[in-house]
Amino acid sequence: MQTVTGTNCWWNTAGEPVRFLDKPLADWQAAGHELGSVVADPLFVDPATRDYRLRPESPAIALGFKPYDWSQAGVVGDPAWVARAREGWEAPASRP
Repeated sequence: MQTVTGTNCWWNTAGEPVRFLDKPLADWQAAGHELGSVVADPLFVDPATRDYRLRPESPAIALGFKPYDWSQAGVVGDPAWVARAREGWEAPASRP
């Protein structure tokens, strides 16, 4: 079974090249993967303060991404689970 993805906006916040099985996007696309995708800064409003709304000139919008009200996404149901989700969660540094 093959997974097909495409029309994505890829970006590495560390400034490192984005690679696909150690290949640049152009080579990956030549093999039939990630067609229509780009490697570009998505232009979030202010990621330092976790404001991940997209600026109007974002390449993600140009690709067809439709911004949505993220406050409507997430955990729903049991109030204890909702509260825990709002507190945030960080993965353990390592597994035993």
